[in-house]
Amino acid sequence: MGALWSGAPCQRLLITHETDVCPAPPNNCHARNTCFDTYTNPLSFLHCPLQAKLLSAEFKEISEDDKAEWNEKADADKQRYLREMEDYVPPSDDSDSDDGGKKKKKKKKKDPNAPKRNQSAFFLYSNATRADIKAAQPDLAFGQIAKVISVNFKALPAEERAYWDEKAAADKERYQAEMAAYRGEA
Repeated sequence: MGALWSGAPCQRLLITHETDVCPAPPNNCHARNTCFDTYTNPLSFLHCPLQAKLLSAEFKEISEDDKAEWNEKADADKQRYLREMEDYVPPSDDSDSDDGGKKKKKKKKKDPNAPKRNQSAFFLYSNATRADIKAAQPDLAFGQIAKVISVNFKALPAEERAYWDEKAAADKERYQAEMAAYRGEA
């Protein structure tokens, strides 16, 4: 191989970001240097554009005899692909190929006039105490405030927890009554 791949890959390259990791190797190899890549690339963990840049530079440096060998492999792979595509029948527009022909259920649109769902005891507590926590600790981010509220809610004494559970039960009854009226069952 060329000089780019000599030695351990991590010794030759400085990988600075997690984005330098390639999500998956390429599926097809129709281009000359991509076919070369499939057979010779020990750096498949790199981000694809960086990988392509290094492989392209190495492919340009190899001799014409070596290039001819890779060109033959690419031509053979292209012929294989064309042979396979002759018998290929794409799925119809009606079917979804991922689920074996079953149609996906479309999400039902929510009626804007429908009553709002009931809230749990934690959400009622959270809505009541969020402003106080934000005022006491203004430097906290939204997620950090949620963590503080969660810790506080778990540490509530039994009487106060019962208070929020009662409010949640009352909100559930409100929701059920509004839903009955909305459906015309009242």
